[in-house]
Amino acid sequence: MAGEIEENAEPEWLKNLPIRSEEIGFAPEELVPCPNCGRANDPNRKTCLYCGAPAPGAEYQPEIRKVEEWENGFNLVLIDAAEADVEKAADTIVEIASGDKEFFRSAFESGRRIPIMRTASSDESHFVSEKLREVGIETSVVDDASLKTASPPTRLRSINFEDERVRLGLFNRDETFPIAYDSIVVIVIGSIIEQRNESVERRKMKSSKTLNEAETSSDELVIDIYSSHDPLGWRIPSTGFDFSCLGAEKSLLVADNMKTLIGKLVALASRAKLIDDYSKVQSLIEVIWPSDVKRDSNILGFRQKDLSTVLTTSNALQFTKYSRMQWRLLYEEKV
Repeated sequence: MAGEIEENAEPEWLKNLPIRSEEIGFAPEELVPCPNCGRANDPNRKTCLYCGAPAPGAEYQPEIRKVEEWENGFNLVLIDAAEADVEKAADTIVEIASGDKEFFRSAFESGRRIPIMRTASSDESHFVSEKLREVGIETSVVDDASLKTASPPTRLRSINFEDERVRLGLFNRDETFPIAYDSIVVIVIGSIIEQRNESVERRKMKSSKTLNEAETSSDELVIDIYSSHDPLGWRIPSTGFDFSCLGAEKSLLVADNMKTLIGKLVALASRAKLIDDYSKVQSLIEVIWPSDVKRDSNILGFRQKDLSTVLTTSNALQFTKYSRMQWRLLYEEKV
């Protein structure tokens, strides 16, 4: 028995081996106390593990998270990228806040005033803005609240051109609103696109069968007008608008009438800034401000085996944000 114990005993050299060949972590004297909560942190941390405060001597970098659509966010809007190294700028913003590098590259190359990021706080947006300025990108921060999307633009049914002003006729109201041509500061051209998909399915125990499916779409050209003191704006739609103001220039085609109307507005409101690039940048805007999708379902039939589903996609809110953002940017330039 004694021989077996001796035979199974650990060799002497194994007894003297250290448990680990190198120290893991940092020694107590190497830890750095947090200036906010006082707890010890690893010296290579940029923020406190416990309270999130910046470490001593570390550059502050907020944690940038994705903002839900229902949250009030802060939009980082591209202003100028003409002097920037686009590749370096795209790498910079991806390193700070992640995201799709190809999207940022395309946005910077477009040179248009479009949203490129939406953050949860003003501090986050301004932090990214400062980092982009270091690589030649100029941006501005526009918060969701300032766009007042809960209040739609005032729809117009007619306008009347006068010597020094234009008189706006409000839709479904026997009212007109006069605006001096010099007071019109922004004219935004865009389209309201709506796609509607309707389907009916018959449901069985383990499967379903599509009985009917139809898809329709509409594309309506609109003109938004803003005065110097009105951030909500007035909207001229293609449908339901009286083009009598065009006189002899009035055409049988709505598209021609809208084009003529835009020309007259721009000529008379010579101080106004014309924004007509929405259709060119809509795919980029979609990344930050996606179109609204609404789904409605109803059970049909006596036996309630059929399910009707209507899926509607609309960019109406997206365009309103884009349109009002232009007024907001112009307002900030003047203050």
